[in-house]
Amino acid sequence: MKRIHKYLYIHKICLLLIATCLLVATSTNARTWVNADSPPSFSDFKLTGEVVDGRMQFSLTGNAHVHGRKGGELKVVSGAVAVTGIEEKSRYKVTLVGDAYVLKFPSRGTYPVVFNFKARVSEVDGWKSVRFHVVTGSLRKVQVKGLPADVKLDIQDASAPIHKDLTYNSFLATGEDFHMRWKIATPEKASKLFYSAEAVCEASAAAGLLRQTHLLRLSVMQGEMKTLRFGLAGKGEVV
Repeated sequence: MKRIHKYLYIHKICLLLIATCLLVATSTNARTWVNADSPPSFSDFKLTGEVVDGRMQFSLTGNAHVHGRKGGELKVVSGAVAVTGIEEKSRYKVTLVGDAYVLKFPSRGTYPVVFNFKARVSEVDGWKSVRFHVVTGSLRKVQVKGLPADVKLDIQDASAPIHKDLTYNSFLATGEDFHMRWKIATPEKASKLFYSAEAVCEASAAAGLLRQTHLLRLSVMQGEMKTLRFGLAGKGEVV
């Protein structure tokens, strides 16, 4: 009986040592991740644009996460833009480096960011557009206000804009480039070509890769269609 108790006591000690080692390893990894000298990151991204008197105004909000003890720098917007407003109680400084606006943070922590700016509007062939670079993030929401419901709106590398409550809503893909263009819709002319199209898409995800297979069924009901062109939007390749 004493031998059994002795074995049980040794077994408990071994389990306690293993649990302690795992706890120390986990704590060490957590501290290593927090203390890593990685550049600041940005979360809760939201970019709101509004057309006012033919000009485009934007407001970028989110949270900047600074990991270094001595703080860090984060480029938020660059290109043909100009800052219009910064919060008075912000805990960071804004500097202009070339054509880029950079936020400088004094120490480690999470900083709420509100950055207001205006972008230059260009016009080519009836299409008005704005283009600049903006900070990256995991999920980037975009809202556009001040445009009529029947406008043709195209946001590069983003989901199709959905119009709801006088606002267009979309989500940006990864990357820093932001390019948006819009055009007032014109009445469509009667066409001699009538056709219908049905599409089925099958998507499969793997490590670092998204593969899509598309099946398109096209029926021409009136007129003649001599050519059919496919366009690939965004980063990817046809296999």
